[in-house]
Amino acid sequence: MQVNLDMSKLVLGGMSFLLTGLVSWLFNTVSSLELQVNTLEAEVNNLISKQTELVQILTSVDAEITSIIWSIGGSG
Repeated sequence: MQVNLDMSKLVLGGMSFLLTGLVSWLFNTVSSLELQVNTLEAEVNNLISKQTELVQILTSVDAEITSIIWSIGGSG
């Protein structure tokens, strides 16, 4: 039994196999990164919302303190 190997077909098949693996890895990596970016974006939006609430609370406290200072005769 004689086996004939065509090197060009062998190399082409190997490169196709490698390229398929690389493309698959690339799609998986991009998908994973997309998920991480979406998660981080949600966390940032949540933190921005909390920061806005905190600024509103601090502004209210500042107004109350100013009001108290004025009511006890301070110059604010």
